[in-house]
Amino acid sequence: MLGACIEDGCDGELSATTGVHTGPFAGHPPTGRRVSERAHVFYRLVDHRVVEVWPMVDRAGLLQQFAAR
Repeated sequence: MLGACIEDGCDGELSATTGVHTGPFAGHPPTGRRVSERAHVFYRLVDHRVVEVWPMVDRAGLLQQFAAR
């Protein structure tokens, strides 16, 4: 997790996932490159329980890394 914010029943976090592109993904053959994907995820909490989740993932940024030379 790169950052978090909690306020009035809402929680938000910024995270990054990294790995090596070793298998086909979204129609792209494996490249062997190290790649990363960032995401913002927001949660609505009621009585300390998650009742809604809104993920915003930078999939376009990930796919661009497959084509980068």
